[in-house]
Amino acid sequence: MRKVFFIFLLLTVESTGFSQPFAHLMQIPLESSLMWQECEGQGFEIAAPICEKKPEATVFGYLPYWNFCTGSLKIQFDCLHVIAYFGTTVDAQGNLGALKDFGTPAMDYLIEVARSYGVKGVRVVGNFDSNTLSTLLSSPSARENAVNNIVRTVKAHGGQGVNIDFEGLPYANKQDFVLFIGALREALDAEVGKEAHLSIATPAVDWNGSFDYDVLASIADNLFIMGYDYHWRGGQPGPVSPLRSSSKWGKYSLEWTIDDYFQYGADVYRDRLVLGLPLYGYDWPTTGDTVPGTATDKATAIFYKSCQQKFDTYGAVWDEPSSTPYSVYNSNGWHQLFCENRRSLREKFDFALEKGLGGVGFWALGYEDGYTEVFEEIRDAFAKGNESADEVEPLPDVADNGLPEMFESEEDVVETSLAEDLHVVTDSDQGANESRDVQAWSWDRHIPTKDANPEANEFNAVDVQGENVNLATSGSGCNLGVNPSACSALCFALLLAVCLILGRKTKKGGGVYGS
Repeated sequence: MRKVFFIFLLLTVESTGFSQPFAHLMQIPLESSLMWQECEGQGFEIAAPICEKKPEATVFGYLPYWNFCTGSLKIQFDCLHVIAYFGTTVDAQGNLGALKDFGTPAMDYLIEVARSYGVKGVRVVGNFDSNTLSTLLSSPSARENAVNNIVRTVKAHGGQGVNIDFEGLPYANKQDFVLFIGALREALDAEVGKEAHLSIATPAVDWNGSFDYDVLASIADNLFIMGYDYHWRGGQPGPVSPLRSSSKWGKYSLEWTIDDYFQYGADVYRDRLVLGLPLYGYDWPTTGDTVPGTATDKATAIFYKSCQQKFDTYGAVWDEPSSTPYSVYNSNGWHQLFCENRRSLREKFDFALEKGLGGVGFWALGYEDGYTEVFEEIRDAFAKGNESADEVEPLPDVADNGLPEMFESEEDVVETSLAEDLHVVTDSDQGANESRDVQAWSWDRHIPTKDANPEANEFNAVDVQGENVNLATSGSGCNLGVNPSACSALCFALLLAVCLILGRKTKKGGGVYGS
């Protein structure tokens, strides 16, 4: 058994906006000799069967290396189609980093068991640095080296494919990324076989339009849409994976994300889209009990199992706009916890069915840690032969009046109030340019720049302490020192004139810039 110390990276973006752009990076434990050691022993147990038949839709699970070989991991092979073992990095020259258990007896056994259940065991190859990705993807030789190394490793260690997780992809390398994925597809087909799996982790909000959704979906077996961190640990409290847009929480939501993918061509390949959902939540320290609230510090990541235990302790209130439960409680100060539960997951499964998506997935396997309800709802929602989802029974943690059962009346419930109505921008607007929606692609030691040209889809980099990073900015084109009303009027007049002369400008291939 491996001992793992769960110390999460404190790489954060100082912003009040939505949607952390590096969704998986934020949960990687600090790399050190203490954090990863070769697995000694079996590494996992086979969970007791739940799905009598394989779900009709794809069920995809990320398995992070820090969840493997912990002594408590039980894998629900009977309900899964793909297990993606996270993660190996690739550098600017196309060389792979540490394989993290690939090639060990424990991983060989996992792949063997997965095959016996009809599950594809694939490895995740990722990178989260914009400069490294730019160097790698700009070089044909580096791309070729990366493809060769990935395919060679898959063949050598019995894997059935690969998941590519490039977060912070520069817009300038949009076409280079398509070329890389195309070459990888050809190499996997030729060297591993036509059944080889290729999937791509793609963002909930493509802030700078780097992902060519329709083209990538035409090449890959799946686009795993990271439908989480709409509210993240460095921002304000709110649902991690809101189902619908609302004035309460803003426009960015699963509903908005899927509409955005469809708008930019991925609707043709909707059966290849996998809606990724979080088996974790965030617990924010807040100034008080008002919801939406104001954070006093960064949130703590809470795994699904711990979320349910806190809901049992403090009660859970159902938030209708986001289809998410939350708790407001006072323990050494006020806290607001947003996380999924059985009901919220089922409603999001039903949404995936309604939209005709190819399936659902999770970040990450092991976070449920014995709460079989996750896969019971998978079974009921996606059982073969079901043309539509079954009606969901009311859940025990939320009473019919919307209150936790532990409360007898509304007088016992913490008072909450709505914030002032937020402006909800329609998809025809350049929504990601709103100042309140800004998400800087930066870490604590970086500062954002306001010098961007959204019409050209260009994003400047700021060099702080010798490190460059691409930044998504408001793109308003207005100097922040100008009177906001005058600035808005001038921008509107200029925009109207340009539109009358040139007509609408359309950007194909994903992202939220363009109309």
